[in-house]
Amino acid sequence: CWSRIKLDISYAFPSLYIFQKDGPYQDVLYSISGAYSCYRPDVGYVQGVSFIVALFILSLEEAVAFIAFGNRMNKPSQLDFFCVDCSKISLTFSHWHILARLDIHIASQVTILLDPASPGWDVFCRDGEEFLFRTGTGILQLYEYIFLQVYFIHIAQFLNKLAEDLTPEKLFGCVAAIQIQKSTS
Repeated sequence: CWSRIKLDISYAFPSLYIFQKDGPYQDVLYSISGAYSCYRPDVGYVQGVSFIVALFILSLEEAVAFIAFGNRMNKPSQLDFFCVDCSKISLTFSHWHILARLDIHIASQVTILLDPASPGWDVFCRDGEEFLFRTGTGILQLYEYIFLQVYFIHIAQFLNKLAEDLTPEKLFGCVAAIQIQKSTS
């Protein structure tokens, strides 16, 4: 587990020296990621979590970052996604018709650069997974015409370059237009 964490954290914001080898926050990123996997052995370490941990580290002291990250991750629907429990994910968000037309894995492939994503992560920390899924749905709606015409590899390549073309104004405008109806069951 520890070697996987060490490898994965090197991919967390590679353009930011602070999280890279010999950077001032690499050890903090490593210890919080590892501490959470020890705290929740039923979850363990999930690839990509270091991106979320890094965002908490940018704003908070180490102990507070761990607590905030743990609180965020321990929300049931958040755990469902990181544990990749498709039945719970499907149950939780079954009312989102657009995700039925586009593969849910597309949304999990989104890589957003730090600069345009920062305001989004602030809102995510405040509003939780509803904002995350409104954002995913917004991106899917914005580019549905492209996603429905190309193979998955092209979708992944497109999403990896998304931050270069998608302005925060365009993204937040689309996210604001997404209305979520809460399930009554």
